[in-house]
Amino acid sequence: MSEPSPIPPVVLVELKNVRDQVWDVFGHWNLFTGLFADQDTVKILAWAFNRGAGGLIHQAVRTEIAVGLGRLLDPAVDRVKKQPRHNLTVERMVSHVETLRPEQADGMRVELAEARNHFEPLRRWRDKYHAHRDHAVAMGLEPIAQVDREAVNTVLAVLGKLMNRVCEALDSPITDYRPAYKGAADQLLAFVRPMYQASRERLRIAEAGL
Repeated sequence: MSEPSPIPPVVLVELKNVRDQVWDVFGHWNLFTGLFADQDTVKILAWAFNRGAGGLIHQAVRTEIAVGLGRLLDPAVDRVKKQPRHNLTVERMVSHVETLRPEQADGMRVELAEARNHFEPLRRWRDKYHAHRDHAVAMGLEPIAQVDREAVNTVLAVLGKLMNRVCEALDSPITDYRPAYKGAADQLLAFVRPMYQASRERLRIAEAGL
């Protein structure tokens, strides 16, 4: 008879929830980079949905990335009016490993700090623009530096690696997060692109008087 798992069921439920959040953040990033990878795809989206709707898609997905990463990298415990408020975060999962499998927790806090450090430029967007609209930022009194895509790729790489270490320590399967919703942007563009190209061809013929 196999030994019962020393990992409490409630911890496994929490872990699945956090792992699903990580998957969604990777998915939103893949969707964002797939849809807004270059000017060609931006033109297609502008044609298909009009500029307003395309801008809303851009804003919504970008917000999900910033807020989603922020939720995952928040402290395990905040204090609200001097009362502790527990957050379902990566740090909470690391704490579970430190309690249940301390021999496998070595370096996890360092990796978490690394992820937070790489996230810091994006955190300013999350805290001052996406999650809350800071007055000074909105009025242009406090500009926020742009975040390049490589910085987001780095945060995700560190986060995915750390989460898989946590999953292994807590007897859960590891995940390759990179393909998360990978085909979503391609499917949308594959549907829209032929219509866009046909429209451009009709316009070319009309302008040529053919």
